[in-house]
Amino acid sequence: MTIVEFSDDGIITRELDGRIRTWNKGAEKIFGYRPDEVIGKHISLLVPDELLAEETNLLERLTFGLALFKRVIEVHGGNIWVESGGVGMGSCFCFELPLVTEVT
Repeated sequence: MTIVEFSDDGIITRELDGRIRTWNKGAEKIFGYRPDEVIGKHISLLVPDELLAEETNLLERLTFGLALFKRVIEVHGGNIWVESGGVGMGSCFCFELPLVTEVT
């Protein structure tokens, strides 16, 4: 049992392609859908028509930002990885860069 599961706040996670990954009881109360009705469906199911373009733009920028961040870290000899305690527990994007000992 987690706080997320029983929060009155609607907590939804999604994949980068926009598919809903997790759905808590708060989201069920707010939107009226059971988890089995929305998990795996596109987030646009919940977005009003007048905001669909903004949602699409947000997904595109997020995807681009993560790809750019990954590339910058790799160019500098670093590593990037994701850590998570499991489904519905969030994720942490971690990275490391080599120590610079000499500046020219």
